[in-house]
Amino acid sequence: MCDFKPGDEVVVVWLGGPRDEARTSLKIGDRCTITQNLPGGGVLIAEAPPPPPTRGWREACFRKVQRRDLSAWLETATDFEEPKRTPAKKKERA
Repeated sequence: MCDFKPGDEVVVVWLGGPRDEARTSLKIGDRCTITQNLPGGGVLIAEAPPPPPTRGWREACFRKVQRRDLSAWLETATDFEEPKRTPAKKKERA
């Protein structure tokens, strides 16, 4: 079962082997957008057609990009205070 939905941003983690790597312009680490789930478990992406003769990319080739909303975290109040430090003393030369 596929947990990708059209519009999901994914990153390429595997290309299916040397034959598939030679047939596509994708590289491991590229970010792509899922456009369609296919019956039987494949997916289509906007950035590249699937390598022939397959019908769609394997789901195992991709991982979802985890987007985090940092705005709520940045607004979190804390009770942490920076410790007060005394200035360094200059060493006197003899």
